[in-house]
Amino acid sequence: MTDTIDISPPSVAQDTAAPHAPAGRRRRRPPLSLLSVIGGFLLWEAALAVFEVSEFALVPPTQIIGEFVVVIRDGLIWEHLRISVLAFLFGFAVSAALAIPLGLIAGSSRTFGEIASPWIAGLYATPMIALAPLLIIALGFGIQAKMAVVAFACFFPMVINTISGVKAVEGSLLDVSTAFGATRSETFRKVLLPGSVPFIMAGLQLAVGRGVVGLVVADLFGSRAGLGLFLLNSAQAFNIARVFVAALTLAMLGVLFSAVLRTIEGRMLRWRP
Repeated sequence: MTDTIDISPPSVAQDTAAPHAPAGRRRRRPPLSLLSVIGGFLLWEAALAVFEVSEFALVPPTQIIGEFVVVIRDGLIWEHLRISVLAFLFGFAVSAALAIPLGLIAGSSRTFGEIASPWIAGLYATPMIALAPLLIIALGFGIQAKMAVVAFACFFPMVINTISGVKAVEGSLLDVSTAFGATRSETFRKVLLPGSVPFIMAGLQLAVGRGVVGLVVADLFGSRAGLGLFLLNSAQAFNIARVFVAALTLAMLGVLFSAVLRTIEGRMLRWRP
């Protein structure tokens, strides 16, 4: 009687366990930026309580919030805020309408770029505080002078970044467009312009900060209304809490405008991986 040897492969254990049930919907945590701001204000409040800093130098956030409530309730800030927002929006828009086309032309044309380069570099190096009085003398103390100062302040980050964006487009893309017989206008529209959009948006965001500074500079040299004037009057009255109200309002405007630009950038760059 011969023994039979079982040479069949061993059975592979199958995982018959039921798949994991989908995890419950995760609780959304607050954004880290918000937590950072709250933590900073709490640390500020605690540090002033511990070190007993004079209120003529620094005031606690709770006092600043109380002053915010006062100026909003009594309507002390609304006219200043309206004038500053209008001046910023119009000045920013005019600057973008001039700077972006100029940067595109200067970046794509070597001849025009060489002609414009010394003017851009020289005016960019000129302190804004030196030219603001001239603009205010020429345009008066109304909102037009604020718009001009904001436009001047925003112009150079926009134009310089646009030029850099055009020059940063990969040469291989230009070679491909040439190989497929694209005209100069088609290459500009389909290669140079889309490729420079990230740089253009970065220039717009950099211009927001300079534009807010331009608002304050214009108000320091003479104004009928504006957040810079509100800040100056508060400082002259030694109302430190109200000074912080004006400064934080300007900062919040900058953050708001930057957030809007980031949203626009995200929509414009959906084609990127």
